[in-house]
Amino acid sequence: MLDIMKKAKELGVKTDGLNRTEVIRSIQRKEGNFDCFGKAQNFCDQSNCAWRTECLPQPAQSPVKQEVRHTLTTSPKNLNPTPSFQKKGKTSCCPA
Repeated sequence: MLDIMKKAKELGVKTDGLNRTEVIRSIQRKEGNFDCFGKAQNFCDQSNCAWRTECLPQPAQSPVKQEVRHTLTTSPKNLNPTPSFQKKGKTSCCPA
């Protein structure tokens, strides 16, 4: 936040009563850019914007993707192809 405030001061942007997003948008306007910080929906055509990487939402990694990645990086010798219900003499996947 200090860098944002420093930049705002350098540009003469008044920050009193503004939250972080509002300060960044004020800086964007003062620099002659669109005041669009935090409004992007997975796409931004402002490739030279100083705030672009912070602005765009980072893709969340779902638990399913994490499990697939773990499975793909696990050595084949550690994978067990036998379903757990077939172990120890069980013949059904469902309890009786």
